[in-house]
Amino acid sequence: MRELTNDEWEYIVSRVLRNAKDAAEEARQLPYREYKAGRALAYYEALDTIKNELLARDADVRKFGLDINLNELLSSHGEAHNG
Repeated sequence: MRELTNDEWEYIVSRVLRNAKDAAEEARQLPYREYKAGRALAYYEALDTIKNELLARDADVRKFGLDINLNELLSSHGEAHNG
């Protein structure tokens, strides 16, 4: 099995980030749908873990598009996530 390149990792994380943004937007449009809000929260948790692991390794989160406030971006109601 081969190792992934940095470009491949950046692409993978960018896809997850795009999917997360879409999920959060869907949850905002359908705020009473628990599934949509839960989906956005799951992306938040995954991206938050990735971002924290990159920061712990002194990686440049900008390369991955994670130099953003995930709380505000992925809140299903357009408000900061308090968790």
